[in-house]
Amino acid sequence: MENPLTSLDQVLALSPETAFEAFQSKHSVEKVIETVRNEALSEVPDVETRKGRERIGSLARKVSESKTAVVKVIDSALVDAESQVKAVKATKKHVEEQFSGIRSAVLKPREEWQAIQEELERKRQEGFLTRIHNIKLLGETTGQETLSELNDLAEALDLMTIRQDDFAEFTGDALTAKENAVKKVNDAIVKYVELETQRQALHEQEVTNKINEIRLMPMQALEEPAGMVVELKETLSQLMLDKGFYGERLEEAISAKSEAIRQLDLLAQQKEELKDNARQEQAIETPDDMIEISLQEYKHLLERNSVLTALEQQGVDNWEGYSEAMSLIPDKAA
Repeated sequence: MENPLTSLDQVLALSPETAFEAFQSKHSVEKVIETVRNEALSEVPDVETRKGRERIGSLARKVSESKTAVVKVIDSALVDAESQVKAVKATKKHVEEQFSGIRSAVLKPREEWQAIQEELERKRQEGFLTRIHNIKLLGETTGQETLSELNDLAEALDLMTIRQDDFAEFTGDALTAKENAVKKVNDAIVKYVELETQRQALHEQEVTNKINEIRLMPMQALEEPAGMVVELKETLSQLMLDKGFYGERLEEAISAKSEAIRQLDLLAQQKEELKDNARQEQAIETPDDMIEISLQEYKHLLERNSVLTALEQQGVDNWEGYSEAMSLIPDKAA
């Protein structure tokens, strides 16, 4: 407003719209405030009298009423202004939404095209990454593969060509994946060969132990009675030699088995003959021909007799030096 307010009545007569404009500056109400101040302070009531004190209260109430009236006008102006601001804000929001919608409509074709390009790019990169992942999988061995399968993997990786045209900006990643896969497969081959060598060595030792067990059976049966020797021979005769276990040494195992059976059979015969000889010696009652010897010496003589008998059964008496050897035996021994 061009003219400042001068009285309280002017303030009370203001509409909310004009009041909002009038109160843009605090100077607009200075004269109204000054008028109220002058009226309130122009009197000097006597505080010594009851009437004077009541007059002071009356003046204070009038000032409060004036303040309340002016504030009420200002509050009405603010409410109206806030309502106007709210309406303007709603208009602002509407403008923003409408223009944003228009802008989105303008940009929509380009954004749709961009989305298509991004999807194509995603699929392009995904294709490269999938192929690189497949290369990595070639090197992920489980330890259950055969040597042939590992060699096939190594060959497949060796024949694989990594070119810029095939992997574009992922060529370096593809080369690294292939290099790592080759290393893993080669390590698996080395480990397989080492384990296979160890396994074969252990199996070879097992085969040797089994064959030696068969060969030593006659030796282990030397102290056994004739009946036990016969049982061992029959058990060995029924023993089946697994070709899968013995492999190339099957013939060696068969030969060892046959020889052990022959020796056990021979040992059983010798023990039976010794038993017969012992029975015959016990049947002869010729005290003059009997001598006493230790049990150790007796066993030694039995073993020597077994050896001599075995040699004679194998034709040692046909040896060209046999007669000469017999001539060296002292007469008493003969």
